[in-house]
Amino acid sequence: STYVFGLEYPFTTFLFRPLDRFQDFYSVMRSTVDLDPYRVREVIDVPGHAGIEVSNYFPFAHIVFYPFSRLEQDTALLLFLSISLVFCTYFFFRFMRAAGVQSLTEKWISWVVFVPMSYPILFTFDRANIELWVFGFVALSVLSYERLRFGSYSIFLALAASFKLTPFIFLFPAIKEKRWRAVFGSLLVFVVLSLLAFLCFEGSVANNLNSL
Repeated sequence: STYVFGLEYPFTTFLFRPLDRFQDFYSVMRSTVDLDPYRVREVIDVPGHAGIEVSNYFPFAHIVFYPFSRLEQDTALLLFLSISLVFCTYFFFRFMRAAGVQSLTEKWISWVVFVPMSYPILFTFDRANIELWVFGFVALSVLSYERLRFGSYSIFLALAASFKLTPFIFLFPAIKEKRWRAVFGSLLVFVVLSLLAFLCFEGSVANNLNSL
């Protein structure tokens, strides 16, 4: 479709294709609703998509978002984005306080600049990508580590890695300080969450592991 001054995408936005807006979230919903996320499925009449799709998230992510998949599509999206915005706002103010910022006015001005005007956050909201929650769990793990609450650190980091493996990079501070209980505790929670999630899926654990 035509937008401002007769121009079309990509000249009208610095974000992704408008037809593909929120499709990261909707894709997870499609993969999750039947608890068979690693089955290759056809995508028909979905703007911005063509052909087939299959989940690239770890199993626990689909268990977390299964309740969303049972809701009406727009209701699920609104709930997800609202919770994500609360996550971002909460952690932003926590880190501002840790940085020693006292003025409430300064905090809110900074929030406007660094949250709704931040390109990475805008892009992630535009895609409605569930990695917004990965950020939330990673932030909780970092806050827990700074407070020397290593049990909470291990659990939150495992929750983040149970969506995608990359958050385990935040194990390096614990490894450097030889906090082996926190390291192996986080790995153990990750394995348990993943196996429990596999048990909830259609098909055998072996088949789902092969598909993953």
